[in-house]
Amino acid sequence: MHGFALKISALSRHLRRRRRETRHRLLGFDVLEERTLLAANLSLTRIELTNGAGNQISSPAVGQEVIVRATFETFNISSSSEYEIAFVLDGQIALTQTLSLGAGQTSGTWQVTKRGWFATIGGHTMSVTLDAAGAVAESSEATRCHSTETGLRRHPAVRIDAGS
Repeated sequence: MHGFALKISALSRHLRRRRRETRHRLLGFDVLEERTLLAANLSLTRIELTNGAGNQISSPAVGQEVIVRATFETFNISSSSEYEIAFVLDGQIALTQTLSLGAGQTSGTWQVTKRGWFATIGGHTMSVTLDAAGAVAESSEATRCHSTETGLRRHPAVRIDAGS
């Protein structure tokens, strides 16, 4: 009689397990191992004005070519991710570019430059927005945009205009 009770107990456990598996299959999912998803993020860390040699400038001379360099970091973005960077001068989009820098990598630091602007008298604001269209789901959307005037209003007041 004792062997019969063990067989009934084992059969009962087997039926409970099968019932649980059937319920999961009916609901359309399988139980997998526990996973931790790493949060993706794009973080614009700095924008600066540089000269043709790549040296940072704080107050460009009138007529001098001004290059805008944006530095940013990527964290855990998927290998198929593409995102845009937008350079905006006084509210007018001067350049948008689709990027996939850092896609599929744990982390990285990157730089993108925009050439073709020349300093003229007056003050202007340059802003750069990373992932302008919101294509990458990020852990923090607050780190995507920077703007700067970086001394464009100093002796004499200088502004940058897009060249042709």
